[in-house]
Amino acid sequence: MFFVDTIDYCGGYNVNIVGCGFVGAAGLMVESIWAAGSYGAELLAHELGHNLGLSHGGCGLMGPALNHNTCLNASEVSTILLSSLVQQDRNGLYIEINPWLVTAAQVPLPAAGWLLIGGIGALAAARRRRKAA
Repeated sequence: MFFVDTIDYCGGYNVNIVGCGFVGAAGLMVESIWAAGSYGAELLAHELGHNLGLSHGGCGLMGPALNHNTCLNASEVSTILLSSLVQQDRNGLYIEINPWLVTAAQVPLPAAGWLLIGGIGALAAARRRRKAA
């Protein structure tokens, strides 16, 4: 599980994507601001539903948009229980989740003035070499 600043691509480009889960496989990412908001639990459950084999459909949890409706039908529950990601121990069924927070550090850029001076100096040196030859 990855918490990121923005998601623009999940099988297709769309600036309105706030989460992306791989259907039938481990791995999902959600936009941090949405995960921290009132739709957070629904967003995480929806993307986890994809991991457990569910596709978009209906108007409940697996609908294509967040709507505060977290219901699942019997068929969706059966699909989840058949997922290879569902594990069992003496206490019952569970899914192991390892969250990751992805942060981006600013990359320092050289001051534009120094870059311009360096470029002009390189051009002057190249011109002198050309005249000397």
